[in-house]
Amino acid sequence: MILSPTFVATQRVIALLRATLRYDAPVALRGLVLIGIQAGRRAQERVVAGRSAALPYLDEAWSLEQYNRTAVLETWGLLLRAACRRCL
Repeated sequence: MILSPTFVATQRVIALLRATLRYDAPVALRGLVLIGIQAGRRAQERVVAGRSAALPYLDEAWSLEQYNRTAVLETWGLLLRAACRRCL
């Protein structure tokens, strides 16, 4: 069986995301925003845990034409909800 380059690249991205989520690496926050939040809620929640440090990266993701803006909006919403809970 011959694997396509796209399949191999996708598998590498998935492995990278799993490692980032597992080890909670703060230096990986940008990568998590740019790649991870499109992959699922767990990555979005990890970005939310980064609080205000994630905002510039979310802004960068929003400005990218090819980016899924829905994921950015969902993550901003989670950030706002977390901030409101801290205020009460």
